[in-house]
Amino acid sequence: MPGSSLLLAQSSHALHRRILSSVLRQNARPVAHRRHSQVPVGYCQFPKEIIRPPRSVAERVYTDIRRWTVMQRGGHFAAMEQTDALADEVRQFFRPLRIS
Repeated sequence: MPGSSLLLAQSSHALHRRILSSVLRQNARPVAHRRHSQVPVGYCQFPKEIIRPPRSVAERVYTDIRRWTVMQRGGHFAAMEQTDALADEVRQFFRPLRIS
């Protein structure tokens, strides 16, 4: 049915818009008012990523940043674009956290 594809596209668009709106509302609080996280954190900064927070801002919330890597290539879909590089970063992040 041709109409069902259009209906699905429109309802998907509406759902994505609601989810994005909710996420933006939750993250609209200033960084200073967010809870601090003491969980070990690793971050890969891809050059074509949509949002690249400065480390100084991330450190206000994430107090235990173990790795902060500026990658050579990739963007928002890094897991598909730079699979090997991202997998290597994940391995390197978790290697020192392993319990021997």
